[in-house]
Amino acid sequence: MKRSWYAAPYALWMLLFAVVPLLFVCWYAFTTPDGHFTLANFQEFSKPRYLGIIVRSLKLALYCTALCL
Repeated sequence: MKRSWYAAPYALWMLLFAVVPLLFVCWYAFTTPDGHFTLANFQEFSKPRYLGIIVRSLKLALYCTALCL
């Protein structure tokens, strides 16, 4: 038996719990509620009420990364 088969459960786990949710996030980011492709969702980032939230989220991600390292 090849040793590469030992990675099969991990690959399935990653597919189900990392890749599939990421595909869902991408789907909702680039489509309207009707399912049509749009980039209008990304225009919301430039609004002042969301910029503060984005900056705070990026700072929190930086702090968490530094703490984990």
